[in-house]
Amino acid sequence: MSEHTQKHYQGSNGSLYRFAEEWKLNAYEFDIIKRIVRCRHKGRFEEDLKKTKDTIDIYLAEQHKYYSDVTK
Repeated sequence: MSEHTQKHYQGSNGSLYRFAEEWKLNAYEFDIIKRIVRCRHKGRFEEDLKKTKDTIDIYLAEQHKYYSDVTK
């Protein structure tokens, strides 16, 4: 990692961006995971978790037609 990289972007096993690529996350999934992982380190715990909830709600609404539960 670059010496200029902020601490909340760093992890012991590489960057979150590398993780996202390896797991082929879409933009919603990456944003949700990123906010959860960083919230304790960034100094905006509650704000980031509230944004995460909003992002999950948007993701559910937009993707529901593709991934609706078969059992419902």
